[in-house]
Amino acid sequence: MIPSLDRFRTFVFDCDGVVLDSNELKTRVFHEVASRFGGAAAERLVDHHRAHGGVSRHEKFRWFVAEVLGRPRDAGLVDDLVDGFGRGVRRALEGCPTCPGAVEALARCAELGPCFLVSGGLEEELRQVFRARGLDRHFRGIHGSPETKHRIMAGLATRGHLGGETVCFGDSRLDREVARDFGCEFVFLARCTEMADWKAWVESEAIDWGLDLAEVLAAQRRDLRAEVAGGEPWGRSAGGSSSREMP
Repeated sequence: MIPSLDRFRTFVFDCDGVVLDSNELKTRVFHEVASRFGGAAAERLVDHHRAHGGVSRHEKFRWFVAEVLGRPRDAGLVDDLVDGFGRGVRRALEGCPTCPGAVEALARCAELGPCFLVSGGLEEELRQVFRARGLDRHFRGIHGSPETKHRIMAGLATRGHLGGETVCFGDSRLDREVARDFGCEFVFLARCTEMADWKAWVESEAIDWGLDLAEVLAAQRRDLRAEVAGGEPWGRSAGGSSSREMP
């Protein structure tokens, strides 16, 4: 089930797969950058990337160089791979589509309270791309690596932005873990996720979920119509589980 946006005063969004439809594009760039070491090595990096959504590119390439290439002390190679990935991703992010409903949802949430982008992507790169696309106006802050998501959220908590009236929208296990660790509600968005087992995961963990931010907005409109008609809004059930069918 999807909780109503009006319940919250702070909104935290992941970037890839939530605001920008960029997961597949980034996966392709990871493969391209690593392909100089052979197809099998590139596939291992892609598998690792998909299994660790929300983790920074620095951490992923450090793992690749150490575990796949067997060169754990080669910091120069890590930097070279990160730079190559950044050049490819910047072009991809500037041209990729937004996820369904993202722009409208950001505008609505910004009317209700401060919005923050908390991503595993490179912070400087994110700020440049969001400024170029005119999306930065919706956010109080745009945050990314090299800081981890946990450290970014800790900073927001210290400044008094997080708590029971905060909702986080994400498409990975890490996004849910971070929201839970800081006492925030979480909504999983499934349409663009690269989690192969997301259906079983949200069901077993009783996680609120929707396909995308367009569905989050549609749910709020249904809530408002139900309230006007004197019915029950479509929000989290008393037991926290969802009775809707999986796509």
